[in-house]
Amino acid sequence: MNPMNHGRKLILVAAGATSAILLASGCSFSVNDSSAPTTATQPASVSSTSADPSASSVAPASTAAAPTTQASTRTTDVDDPDDDITDPEWLEAIANSEKTIAATPTTTISGSDQVITVRGDCDVLAIHGSDNTVIVDDATSIEISGSGNTVFVDDTRTVSFGGSDNTVVWDDGPEPTVQESGSDNIVRQAR
Repeated sequence: MNPMNHGRKLILVAAGATSAILLASGCSFSVNDSSAPTTATQPASVSSTSADPSASSVAPASTAAAPTTQASTRTTDVDDPDDDITDPEWLEAIANSEKTIAATPTTTISGSDQVITVRGDCDVLAIHGSDNTVIVDDATSIEISGSGNTVFVDDTRTVSFGGSDNTVVWDDGPEPTVQESGSDNIVRQAR
C-alpha cells in the first residue's frame, strides 16, 4: 500500500471517529482536504470518501458512546457539606428543600412554611416567621423569632430564640451558647 494512501486512510478514520463522537453529542464540523478533488459538497454527517471498506470513516457505536457516557457520570471535586450528615431529620430536610440561596454576611429568611437551603457561611442567620426549615452550612449566630422553625447548621456559636417551639440542630463544634426569651425551644447535636 502506498504510504500516502495509508496516511490518508488513518486521517479519514480519525476524522470519522471524531465526527461520530461530535455528532452523538450534538455538535457538527466539516473537513476541507485541499488535496482531494472537489466535485460536490457533502453534509458533515455523511462521510463516504473511501472505497476501501476496512477504512470506514464511521466509528463503531461503542467508540462513539463511550465519551458521552463518561462525561455524564463525571463527578466534581467540590465538597458537599451535606455528605457526612446521617441525622434522619436533617436528611429529610435536605430531600425536601424547595429553594437554595447563597449566604450573605447577614442572611434573613422571612415568611412561613418554607424549606430553604443556604449555601455558604454567614455571620448572622435571622429567621422571621413560622414553620420554616432552614439548612445552612455555617452561621456564627442564629436569631429566630417566631415559632415552629427548625434550623440545621454545621457549626454555630450562639443561638437566640425570640419565640417558641423552635429547634436548632448543629453538627460540628462545641455546643452553642443559647439566649432564650421564648419557651419550649430545643438545641441539640445531630444524631
